[in-house]
Amino acid sequence: AVHHPDQDVRDRARRRVDLFTPLAKAWPTDQGVLAASTALQVFGGMGFVEETGIAQRYRDVRIAPIYEGTNGIQAIDLVGRKVARDGGMAMNELLADVDATLSAASDATLSPSAAAAAAVADAATSLARAAESLRQATEWVVAHPGSADVLAGATAYLALAASVAAGNFMVRQALLGDPLDIARTTVFAAEHLDRVAALGAIRVGADVLATGLGI
Repeated sequence: AVHHPDQDVRDRARRRVDLFTPLAKAWPTDQGVLAASTALQVFGGMGFVEETGIAQRYRDVRIAPIYEGTNGIQAIDLVGRKVARDGGMAMNELLADVDATLSAASDATLSPSAAAAAAVADAATSLARAAESLRQATEWVVAHPGSADVLAGATAYLALAASVAAGNFMVRQALLGDPLDIARTTVFAAEHLDRVAALGAIRVGADVLATGLGI
């Protein structure tokens, strides 16, 4: 973004930095809160009192989504400035990278074994579904810039985009063949990619949300 001699390469890199900034600030902090909450759940009643220390960890991590600029604002920044301002160019470039990853994943010769190839292929299928959901949601965001409907769906859109970006990295890592990376990617696909694909249905609209909330 700064030192490459090709202006086009610098511009593309800058768009990627700008796109990833709200994703990197919001999604990991939300996941940290969920992880701490799960840990507290594992401890049960003992976790809710102060003996184990996990309750303090949960309280401490809860500030992270606020410290990083308040995640709702990061989501609004994503849909309003990082996606809509360039007609979705930066997000479509990311989706093109995902397509390249999916193409590589379809080549079974890259995997060290048939079992590894099948595991990576399953994860790639999950990534493809989530990416298609993100593609459709991006088209909708670009078509309705600054609307109340887009703002109402901004948090869901950020979660979808961040999960796709992370899933893309993980599938690429799994393609290197390390069994642990493949196992991690398989779990991520089931726990995140298969769930977030439904977030593409953010087109429910602000009016519907307001009605459901009794506003």
